[in-house]
Amino acid sequence: MAPSNGNENFLAALKSASEGRAKLKLGVVQAEFLKVFPHLQGTADRRNRLRTMLDELAAAGAVRLPADEHDGWERAPTPSLPKWIIFARILPPQKERFEYRSFPWVPELAFVASLRGLRHPDELRRIHEFLKSGGRLRPIVPVKERSYELFGDEKRLDSLQNSQLCLEGRLTFEILRCKQVPASLSCVPAARDAKEPWLILENESTFHSFCRLIRFINRHKGIVLGSGIAVLRGTEFLAGLLHPTSDEQAKQFLYFGDLDRDGIQIPFQLNQRLRDQFGIQVRPADQYYQWLLEAQNIKASPLLAERRNALFAWFPPSIRDGIGIALCQTRPIVQEAIGWEFLATKFGIAGHASF
Repeated sequence: MAPSNGNENFLAALKSASEGRAKLKLGVVQAEFLKVFPHLQGTADRRNRLRTMLDELAAAGAVRLPADEHDGWERAPTPSLPKWIIFARILPPQKERFEYRSFPWVPELAFVASLRGLRHPDELRRIHEFLKSGGRLRPIVPVKERSYELFGDEKRLDSLQNSQLCLEGRLTFEILRCKQVPASLSCVPAARDAKEPWLILENESTFHSFCRLIRFINRHKGIVLGSGIAVLRGTEFLAGLLHPTSDEQAKQFLYFGDLDRDGIQIPFQLNQRLRDQFGIQVRPADQYYQWLLEAQNIKASPLLAERRNALFAWFPPSIRDGIGIALCQTRPIVQEAIGWEFLATKFGIAGHASF
């Protein structure tokens, strides 16, 4: 039985006064009653009206009244009133259980029936419907576009890559007719062929100064802006910059970045990814790192040799200890310390080269 309109207003006032508590004392109940029905203030039957309303709310299942007739009720004056009320818990309707083991999955999702549990049933049903309704013949699109189509969330497919659905190659981007779009990186090729490999730089200002440099000095095949950690998503783009060749010297990049934890972790990881995916090596730009250490008056110390790890091994032995000292500084040693004026002096570029 549903409460009447008056009782509904009274119940709403009681719930608001409870501030989420399940139990409400009689004093609060009486105060809220007179707020909802101010015309009953001072009338002889206000206690009778309150008792009637509480009985009706209890009969409707909206509240529970004390079961103990002796201790749970205020017995005088009459009629007796409950010393407290308790709001009934409203349980959310239970969803119908999805029997995924007997569901007629499309062949690509047949493995789902053998899973011990299913954490993403709704998402799997969407993938099932996509494949069932011709998804296998759809054109290849970027992952984020397919993810938005399936889930209304462009990032959801990426986050599912480490879930039970994609382990051991069960559900792949190929099945969903999509592909990761390689990150593009800003780059400037040299006007003439140069001996030194492409140079990847971590930060924008240094990128600009080195682009300026190769207009005057035929040193690198080109300059790439790595933009910090973004370079790790650009391995396909980087590989595409190198012409197919059997010359091992041509299958490599040089890297120059800041001397802090991220600054040496990034090229170390980039070297691993390019080597594993394309057989391309990333080497430290020794000369620029050496100049950066000298510009900050950092000299090698044998005391730091024991602190070396795989990250330090990426650098040549001649500067490893200096790198270790740089990492111990209170502020990072940034590549902007050897900016345009420094480079112009080192390479003997006279005058004011245009910005």
